Amino acid sequence: MIECGGGSVTFGQQSINTIEEIRRKRKLGTLLQALNATSVLYSIFVKNNSLTSSFYVTQQDFFMFSKAAKGTGDLVRNLIYRDIEMLILTTGLQGEERAFWMCMKDSLR
Repeated sequence: MIECGGGSVTFGQQSINTIEEIRRKRKLGTLLQALNATSVLYSIFVKNNSLTSSFYVTQQDFFMFSKAAKGTGDLVRNLIYRDIEMLILTTGLQGEERAFWMCMKDSLR
C-alpha cells in the first residue's frame, strides 16, 4: 500500500470538502454492498420455495452476487478517483497538498 503525506499535510477547504465527499461515497458503497448481499440472499432463500432454492444455490446466484459485490467496490473506487482527479485539475493545489492528492490518485489505479 502506498503511504501518502505522512501526516504533515495541511489541507485547504477544497481538500477538506473532497475528503468529506470520499467518506460519504465509501459509506454509501458499503451500504450498497450490504443491500446487494441482502437482496441476493432474499431471492435465494426466501422468495423461492426450498426445492427452487436448492437449484438456485447450486447455480449462478452466488457467482452473480460475488461479481456484483466486486463491481460495487470498483464503482466506488472509480467515483473517488474521479473526485480526486477533478480536485487536482480544477484547483490550484501546490506543494505537499498536491503531492498528497497525486499519491492518492496513483494508489487508486
